[in-house]
Amino acid sequence: MTPAKALQTAHGPIAIPQGPPWKVYVAGAWPFENNWLEIADRIRALCIENNLEPIFLAPDEGNRPTFTNPWSTKSYIFHHHDQQLQASNVIIANLNPFKGYEPDCGTAWECGAAYMYGHKMYGYMDSLAPLIHKIPNVVGEDGRHYDMYGSVVDDFDYPADLRFGSSMKLFEGKFETVVRQVALDLGAITE
Repeated sequence: MTPAKALQTAHGPIAIPQGPPWKVYVAGAWPFENNWLEIADRIRALCIENNLEPIFLAPDEGNRPTFTNPWSTKSYIFHHHDQQLQASNVIIANLNPFKGYEPDCGTAWECGAAYMYGHKMYGYMDSLAPLIHKIPNVVGEDGRHYDMYGSVVDDFDYPADLRFGSSMKLFEGKFETVVRQVALDLGAITE
């Protein structure tokens, strides 16, 4: 590895080792927020500040082709997002609950694909408390935990489904702090 160079950030200079180019796919349900453009700009800036190249799902920022057939639009969106994911080598996934107790299903799919593509994987949540403490449940006669629908709740001491906990490093916090932890773990920056 060649000597580090300095990068001036809002928090002062940081040393940047010259290593692999880390292309980070940022997954999460934030594109469904009303202020998604502001969020996208903040994510970009934070990744760049931490010597990571951001590659992430955004609602095409006005660059999506116009199709007359809705199936063509859906196919384009799916393949466009998959191409972005394939172009990356790291995923940082927001695994906070979305529309219920579990992470966004699109984010879950992207995590599975990233695993299959061999990416380095990171997830973050507001709380790393075990899932069994997050989903209301009752203990059945068999000793297993059941939710209000009668489905078994995972009890593997992970904060989300065991597939997330077994495949990636999980952090507690917001993207703003987690991206730095990921950059440090990858060696993209040093303390």
